[in-house]
Amino acid sequence: MPQIEKKREGDLWRGDRGDLVVSYPAKTVILFRYTGHIDATVMPTIVSSVDRVLRAGIRPDIFVDLYDVTGYDSQYRIEVTKWGGTIRDRVGVFMLLVRSKLVAMGVSVSNLALGGFMTATSKRGQFDTGLAVAIRRGHPPPLQPSAR
Repeated sequence: MPQIEKKREGDLWRGDRGDLVVSYPAKTVILFRYTGHIDATVMPTIVSSVDRVLRAGIRPDIFVDLYDVTGYDSQYRIEVTKWGGTIRDRVGVFMLLVRSKLVAMGVSVSNLALGGFMTATSKRGQFDTGLAVAIRRGHPPPLQPSAR
């Protein structure tokens, strides 16, 4: 049975065959890191993690690291795609990192169904650069003292 644990810096979901760690590296950035096999029991963790930020009036950039995902249940893909349609106009960047051809195909199908608002890459460097840029945007520079 999947477990959801609250961590100081985010949320942790543990399924029977996979895990998800959700973190917030900047006020406007949500990072999802999956490992193993994903099933639909992860959906409440995903939804609550994003809803918490949306309720704060923030338009988050979402980064999804699927590099270590070995597979997923079709019910998960159906539910995450349906949910994606409910948030697509309320988020900024939505970028995914994929390695598995099976996972890449599922991402392509979902993205097509959602009108192409997501960006997927198989290049870790490209994903990390996009994430770093979003984190910098989410951390405005400190206020400078006014000149007298």
